[in-house]
Amino acid sequence: MELIGMWRDLTTLGTTWFIYFSAIGILRKLIRKPHPLQPIVFFHNLFLAVASLWMFLGICVALKNTWMEGGLKAIYCPHSIKTSNPLTSSFYSSSIGYWLYVFYLSKFYELLDTFILICRGKPLTLLHVWHHASVLLETWAWYSFGLTFASLGMLFNTFIHVWMYGYFAASAIHIRVPWRRWITTMQIIQFICSFLLSIPYIYWQWITNAACGASIPAWIISVGCNGSYLFLFIRFYTKTYVHTA
Repeated sequence: MELIGMWRDLTTLGTTWFIYFSAIGILRKLIRKPHPLQPIVFFHNLFLAVASLWMFLGICVALKNTWMEGGLKAIYCPHSIKTSNPLTSSFYSSSIGYWLYVFYLSKFYELLDTFILICRGKPLTLLHVWHHASVLLETWAWYSFGLTFASLGMLFNTFIHVWMYGYFAASAIHIRVPWRRWITTMQIIQFICSFLLSIPYIYWQWITNAACGASIPAWIISVGCNGSYLFLFIRFYTKTYVHTA
């Protein structure tokens, strides 16, 4: 539990951001020529594809079990549902809480994407750096404030990441797969859906006062982050696939 508390501490996030941005600046000055790093790129992305599949299957089971306990409302407002399972009585001991925590930790490892790009001499975009840095705050908020319906966002994200990191792994060993544009489209749909998924939360939290927990700060952070991702991904899609067509 002490280890969990450490990773949930905002100091950890602040320290990680400091190291992340400092390392970006230092590496960009030190790396004079690109390094292919083909085996590292392949195994790094293959690992993330497999890990994403594992998390996707895990959250699927957790959502199914929660749905069986109390339907959709149990996913959004577990505190308002009487459950026969003592393990779901607390968010932090629930299966959804567990998988959201694992998902949050995975975002620390994904920061390696940035440093691999720098070492390979690839350009860094605002979309890439902002997404990798801010998603740490977003997933931290999901877990720390118990925003249980964020598990639906995790479901979308891990599914897309299976294909995205699979695409990167295949590209590293020069296997051409026609997934790139489809993946970007799915990411845009994902962020649009994130706003639609907020509708039941708004209904139960504010209109019916269903006591969905103290998760409003996490919801606000999530809306802000997802709004910025939607804008940046649409801009990326337009520049990459529309203007170059």
